Amino acid sequence: METSLFAALLLAAVLVVDYLFELRMVWLGLALGLIGVALAPHPSGGSRALPVLVVALLVFGRWTAPGDKVRGLGRPILAALALYAVLLIGYHLWRVSYFDAFWPTPFLSKGVGGGLPVDTWITNLRNLFIRQTHYYVPFGYYYGALALLALVGAALGFSRRQALRVEYTALLLALVYGAVYLNFADWMPGGRYLAPLVGLLLVPFSLLAAELRGTGGSNWREVLPFTLISFLLVAMSLSGVAVLRNESLRLQTSTAVSLVPLGQWLHDTVPADSVLAISDVGATPYYARLKTVDINPDSLTDRHIAENGWSRDYFFAVDPDVVVLTAFSLDKPDFYGAHEELYAEPQFQAIYTRVGVVRNDWYQDRSYWVFVRQNMNLSPEQMASFPAGLTKQ
Repeated sequence: METSLFAALLLAAVLVVDYLFELRMVWLGLALGLIGVALAPHPSGGSRALPVLVVALLVFGRWTAPGDKVRGLGRPILAALALYAVLLIGYHLWRVSYFDAFWPTPFLSKGVGGGLPVDTWITNLRNLFIRQTHYYVPFGYYYGALALLALVGAALGFSRRQALRVEYTALLLALVYGAVYLNFADWMPGGRYLAPLVGLLLVPFSLLAAELRGTGGSNWREVLPFTLISFLLVAMSLSGVAVLRNESLRLQTSTAVSLVPLGQWLHDTVPADSVLAISDVGATPYYARLKTVDINPDSLTDRHIAENGWSRDYFFAVDPDVVVLTAFSLDKPDFYGAHEELYAEPQFQAIYTRVGVVRNDWYQDRSYWVFVRQNMNLSPEQMASFPAGLTKQ
């Protein structure tokens, strides 16, 4: 989705910085400002790109001939910052007036909505280095190896830093974003937020070729270490892409067999004016076409939960007609902790009755338990058409 575009924009920004180091023209500053604006709406810190690049221009711009320093960079930088500020101020004024809120809801849910930062760091490190389910292979080892090789290349080339301003700019941008993303918990396959940094890290990684070859020409023995490292990196990349492909297809199959049929069943079965409360929203509401409230304890779309946290009082104030809870069992109420407490409430038991369970994943029998109001009379035909999801053959 936006990941490939974000990666392309980051590399485009570094390319413009490369030209700015040499040409120092105002129109290049305007181009950099436009790219910065395009990067800004990306989740988890897209707005940081331009400030980091401006710092790189000011710091690495001094690695030139004595006396030249950053002369000529002032006007392009001011042009970039002015355009960036004007366009983003206009965008945020529109956004705040449209959504009637300053912070985006996912921003509150993914690291700044309460709790200690170290909790988010631990969550991300676990996602990156420990397999969390029977799929979603941890990609932290790949990103870590690439970052290490990039740092080694940059360190070996430091004596030639005057000629390596672009490589150090790309490395600085990648390291800043790597640090930012530790504060935004994300479990998606492949570490989608880190994926765009691969292109940036390959820029300083390329320094290993020159540094390992040395100054003795292109003798194959001198090139061999870099060739082996490159081969290993390519092998890791292809292996990771293959695994990610298989896991994505597995997730897609699970969605097509469970979440989509559940949404279609709700659309065909319950009244059109019903309110659906669902955890781990997924594709179901799109096909159900019902008014939906995301009741995940770390909701990404419900403003009240993102700002105030989960509460039973809020759930009963919403008064949903249909409730779908994520479970890790087909026959035991093994929900998220907050939902286990909700399920045990006498008020919940008095209002809702379970109509079925949709298996969504083999891992821990992950499933969706579906409840409707007890006064919602469903016919035997409607009950017979309830989707089972993934079933054993």
